Amino acid sequence: MADGMTILLADSHKAMRQAIKSGIRAIAGGDLEFIEAADGSMALGELMSRPPPVDIALVAWEMAPMNGASFLRMLRHDHGYQAHRTTPVIVITGHPSPEVMSSALRAGASALIPKPVVPATLVTRIKAVLNGKTEFVMVEDALGGGQPFIGPLSIAADNSLGRLSDNSDGRYDCPLGPDVRRGGAPTGDRPQRAAA
Repeated sequence: MADGMTILLADSHKAMRQAIKSGIRAIAGGDLEFIEAADGSMALGELMSRPPPVDIALVAWEMAPMNGASFLRMLRHDHGYQAHRTTPVIVITGHPSPEVMSSALRAGASALIPKPVVPATLVTRIKAVLNGKTEFVMVEDALGGGQPFIGPLSIAADNSLGRLSDNSDGRYDCPLGPDVRRGGAPTGDRPQRAAA
C-alpha cells in the first residue's frame, strides 16, 4: 500500500476501528491516514469536508443511525457526493449471508470482508481493489452446483474469472471454470457464459 494513502473507516464500534487500523498498519506499514466515522452519515460528512481523493473506504454494513447500505446509496447516487462517487468501498459485515452480499453488490460495494476481520485478508483485498484486480460480482455456478458464488473475483488475461483467495496477491487462482467469462460487462453486471 502506498505511503500517504487516505482510508475512510466507518464502524459504530471504536474498538473495531482501532483493531482494523492497528492490523492494517502492522502489515502494510507506511504513512497511512485514517479518517474515522461512527456511522454512514458521519462518514459522508468526513468525505465532504475534504477534497478528493480518499483512496478507499472501509464501511461496516451494520451501523446506526445510517448503515452501510444507506451510505453506499448516498455515495453512489446523490449528486452532492459526485466528487467521491468512484471511491472504492469494501463492506465489513458480521453477517456475510448471500442476501447481505447481494445487497452490498447492488449498492455499489467493491468487495466484502466478514467479521472478525483478519488483517492480512483485509490488506490483500485493499491492494487488489486498488489495483483493479477484483470485482464484487455474483456469478452463477458454472460447475453445475446450482449455488451462486458472491464475492471478490480476479480476472485473468483471457477474461475468465476466478476466486481471489485470502492469501493471494491479486493473481488469478481457483478458476471457476473455462466457460465463465466476464465478457466485457461493467462492474456489477453478471458475467455471461462464453459461447461454446
